[in-house]
This record gives sequence, C-alpha cells and structure tokens, in this order.
Amino acid sequence: LRRERVTRIDAIYYATPMRTSALILGKSVAVSVVGLAAMFAVFATCAVLLLRQGTVPLDPLPYLIVYGLLMGPVVLFWSAFVSLVYSLTGSRFTTYAISIAGMITGGILIATKKMSWVWNWSLSGALRWSDIAPFELNRAPVVLNRLLVLTVAVLMLAIVFRVFPRRRFDPVRVMMRLQPVYLVRSALRLLPLMLIPCLLGVTLHKGINRGPQGKRMERWAKHYWQRNHATWLEAPAPDVVHSEIDLELEPEERWFRTKGSFELVNSTGELMERFPITGGPHWENLTWSVNGVPFQPEDRQGLFVFSPPALLAPGDRCLLGFEFEGVF
Repeated sequence: LRRERVTRIDAIYYATPMRTSALILGKSVAVSVVGLAAMFAVFATCAVLLLRQGTVPLDPLPYLIVYGLLMGPVVLFWSAFVSLVYSLTGSRFTTYAISIAGMITGGILIATKKMSWVWNWSLSGALRWSDIAPFELNRAPVVLNRLLVLTVAVLMLAIVFRVFPRRRFDPVRVMMRLQPVYLVRSALRLLPLMLIPCLLGVTLHKGINRGPQGKRMERWAKHYWQRNHATWLEAPAPDVVHSEIDLELEPEERWFRTKGSFELVNSTGELMERFPITGGPHWENLTWSVNGVPFQPEDRQGLFVFSPPALLAPGDRCLLGFEFEGVF
C-alpha cells in the first residue's frame, strides 16, 4: 500500500483517473494470491504424502472446503483489516503494531477459551472434521461466521475506498470531513453494508447463547450445582442391572426419541427411601414410571428425585421406565 510513496511515484500514480477501489482491490488480490499459493503448497505436500503411503485415494474435496470456502475469507478479511488500519493511520509501524496486537489478542482469547464464533474470524480451534459428518454439528455457526467475516471485510474495504490517502495531509480538509453533516452522510451511505454484518452477528450471538456452551446452559449448570451439589454429592444410588432401550434417531435434524426401562437394585446394604437421576436440559415430553405405574418425581433443576411407594430394602429391585425426546 505504501510502495508508491517509497518509490516516489505517488504524485503521478495517485493523480491518474484510476479509481481508489481498483487500486486497493488490485493490491488485495495480489496479497490473496500469495496466501492461496501458501495453501496450495500445503495441499501439494499432503498429496505427495498420501500418494506415497498409498493407503487411501487422494480426495481434493476436503481441501477445497477447508482452504477455499473456510480459509479464503480469512485472507480477504486480513487484507481488508490491514488496509483499513494503514488508511486511517498512514503509518507503516502503527499498522504493524495494531495488526500484531490483534493477532496476540486472538491468541489470548483462544488460549483462555474466551473466543466466540462471533469474533473468531480465523476459525482457530473451531473446525472438527469427520468423514461421516463434515462439520455437520457446527454447520450453522460455521456458515454464519464465514458470511459475517465476508460482509465485515466488504464493509472495511468500502471504508478504505473513502479514506485511503491519495492526497497529502491537509488539516483543513480533515476538519471538514469531521463535521457532523459529512459524517452522517457517509454513515448513511454505508448503512446497508453495516446492517448485514450486524444482523448476522446478532443471529450468531443468539444461537451461541442457546447452544450447549452458551449462557443459557451455563445458568442451567450453575443452578443445578447450587441446588444439588451439597445435598446429593454422597447420596446412595441404586445400581443398574438390566436395561431395555428403544431409540429413534433423525441425524439430519439432531432429533431423537428414546423409550426404555432400567432395572435397579439396592446394593448399598441400607434401606433406600429415595434416589436421584440426572436428566438432560434438552429433554422434552418426559414421562416416568415405577414398576409400570406412572410416576412424577421431584424435579430439582434437572435432578429427578424418586421416592418410590415401597422403600427399597437391601437387595430389592424396581423397574424405572422413561420416555422422552429432544434435539441435541
């Protein structure tokens, strides 16, 4: 971005009728080609190793998905980010400092497990490949995350097109651009490009909160621990000596329905008045039975406490039936 100034042809180069967008995109494409060349070198290395081993055939599809669809937006995003920082600061070393600080911050968030799908522009530590289900468990957040990164990159490039310094520093011109009327007019022009990433980010954030590692699950686990840890940590529980389970699965929808029974035996050597069973927060339409009779246990924030009509003496058995469904 500063090559023209270093080679001292900037006065001629920036005076040409070429649009700033063409100038920036041309340089971004050149940088992206370098990144793609590095990815291709990795693919070539893997291909050579696979062909030498001769164990499995070479399948380029995983590489196209990971390096193309998933990693391609990373190159564009980072190029746009660096271009924006340099355009706003006009300083090479300031751009280096801010960019390195951004990388270090991302590494700290990943190391401390504070990285979110909303901020994970590089998908560091987020991809879990499986031959039987390529990214299916995280497909929705992966798609939303890539769309968010692409739209933010487009927004940053649009800002770069407006602020890239093709003229020498002029304090009067800068003061004019900082006037509220000019700022509001510029914001309105960029509003459509701002709304799309905002909508994607909000949708992704809400999905995270509803997910298995979101705030809702954290609250559920906290309340479960507060209500049950001290009371039921060392509580006696019966053993399962026999089980029958009828399971229905719909993998594409992550839906299941299960119906079955556990044959329980009191192996503690003491009279057992009640026993706990931990349930899942995703269980729905839950029904229980004890010895074939419908039963409603006490629900203690996901811990179901059973007090059967007949106390379980040492060696006694009971049949615990259950039926529920859910989306995991």
